[in-house]
Amino acid sequence: MRLQHEAGRKITAKIVTANHEASIRDDLAGYARMMRAHAAREDTVLFPALHRITAPKELRRLGRVLADRERALFGDDSHARVNARIAGIEERFGLNDLGRATVHPR
Repeated sequence: MRLQHEAGRKITAKIVTANHEASIRDDLAGYARMMRAHAAREDTVLFPALHRITAPKELRRLGRVLADRERALFGDDSHARVNARIAGIEERFGLNDLGRATVHPR
């Protein structure tokens, strides 16, 4: 999972600096495939195990520590800024149009 985090950061850096849709198509597809598997493993193995071995009070404390760290590193509006940046990238490449990604069964 650590290797996937590292690979995800590298792919993200490539995507952010890409100049046209064709140059990022394969990177986006690979990233999406990797993240689906990664998130599934977190949801079905990692997080359930963490919840089994960690007291609820400690999980809440950990959540607060992580939220504080995120604010210290990225600021109070980090989620809004990241979402706006992603929206800009999607719009730049026409990826904000869900109609282009909709599958129409025949």
